[in-house]
Amino acid sequence: MIVIPYSSSRSKRALPLRSCFSCHARKVKCDRQKPCTPCRSRGVPSNCEYANTAQEHVTREPGDTVERLREKCKKLEQELAELKSTCRSARSTRTISTSDHGSDQNEISLPPSLPSTDAVLDNLVQRLLDRYSPRNDRGQMQFTVLQQVASLTCTSPLIREALHATSLLTLGRFESNKRIESAGYVRYNNAIRLLGRSLLQLDEQCSLEALAATYLFGVIEMSSSSPSVLFKHATWALHLLQHRSPLRHQTGLGKALFLEVRIYWVTFAILRRRHTFLATEEWLTIPWGTDEKPKDLLQELLDIASRIPSFLAESDYTVSMINEHCLSPIEMQSVQEKLHIKETRIFRQLMRWEGTLDAMPGGISESPTPYRDDFPILQYHDPNMGIAFATHYEYSNVLLANAMCYYWALLLTISEPTPISLGSLESHERYVVACKICRSIRYFVRTAPGSLIYRLLLPMLLAYNVFAPGSVEATYLEDVSHFIQRHFGTSLFRTLMNADSGVDYRQLSKLF
Repeated sequence: MIVIPYSSSRSKRALPLRSCFSCHARKVKCDRQKPCTPCRSRGVPSNCEYANTAQEHVTREPGDTVERLREKCKKLEQELAELKSTCRSARSTRTISTSDHGSDQNEISLPPSLPSTDAVLDNLVQRLLDRYSPRNDRGQMQFTVLQQVASLTCTSPLIREALHATSLLTLGRFESNKRIESAGYVRYNNAIRLLGRSLLQLDEQCSLEALAATYLFGVIEMSSSSPSVLFKHATWALHLLQHRSPLRHQTGLGKALFLEVRIYWVTFAILRRRHTFLATEEWLTIPWGTDEKPKDLLQELLDIASRIPSFLAESDYTVSMINEHCLSPIEMQSVQEKLHIKETRIFRQLMRWEGTLDAMPGGISESPTPYRDDFPILQYHDPNMGIAFATHYEYSNVLLANAMCYYWALLLTISEPTPISLGSLESHERYVVACKICRSIRYFVRTAPGSLIYRLLLPMLLAYNVFAPGSVEATYLEDVSHFIQRHFGTSLFRTLMNADSGVDYRQLSKLF
């Protein structure tokens, strides 16, 4: 073969730059969104900029980027200020309709563009609170953690910017309004910068504001379709929570945030499959040290669930040792016995928790016949009848429905198939448990407020992995994911429960 040397005099063809400047400089794959997923994962979405033309230089000075952003902000502010009167009239004529089945979903009519004024942003914040707040039997809105966080806007620029970003992005995605989303990303970038500054001075008040801001960022990312950024936010929130110590979560907003988000932190720890500080004795007792009433049934269940990630981590380590042939038969038997003892202990704790529900009023009942509405129809495989229609579960309250779905999800977690034979649940028993989750989904989706819908993520994801791809049960969960996307404005469920994606929940730990 004859090698022709490269001629330096030969002119090179200038290729157009497709990736953003940040991804191009770091030599990582860019998904060509604005902001792209790598920039959002690094917490610097403001650095995500693209070339306007193919001839534009690949590298830019930071000062040029800042100046260009300032000019863009001024231009947007001028355009938005001109529509101030239009938005005020839209505010006075806005309509909110409530679902007939008690889902309390607000159909929001937004103007085509949004002025950057305090009055309009306050209006959007109120709409967000309306969508995410439960109502009592008389239709009155109940006080929620989101409202407590919103009360800090007068004293905290960080919370004000984060809440405005949450309102713009969440409602913009719900209404599929790209212009509102763009305005929300500007606020989101500002809030992230303010959070970075507050982390440099983490006194008690600043750390509380930072924790509240990460809660709002979680609301933003839960309405997106990318779980990777959401999981990274959860990881940093856990670091911040551990820095604050449990003593700061006994009263006030600190405790309200801890109780509200604890189920999500435990869920992320299970998906991450690693031990966390949430299973330590101080975090299981100190936040409730000043309470006169005992823990509710969901918090008691989370006490058990917080110990499961360490069991999963040990199980994964043992499986890796077996796959690499690092254990002798005697060592393998010893490790298997230890895991079996831990699994049996967790399983008995869950059974003991279920036994405490017998003394509770109300309970679970079955609907007499399948419902006929726009909610997906549940079908299942009957050994005698083939494919049959299933009835749905009805609960006395949303808390019980939430706790039971999470309880069944924990049973599926500790009984997942592994090369190590533990045997707490057989395959047909896992199928029955997954069907119970499916029969409970309709009540929860129709009854729970919008802020609680994400508590179904782990139960639905685990049930989806039990069913065979393409089965009527798996198709039902896919249809429910599309239903949630239409009515709640989030595509996270559809991303994780999609026959084409082939997502295994055990592989999600790689996203942390």
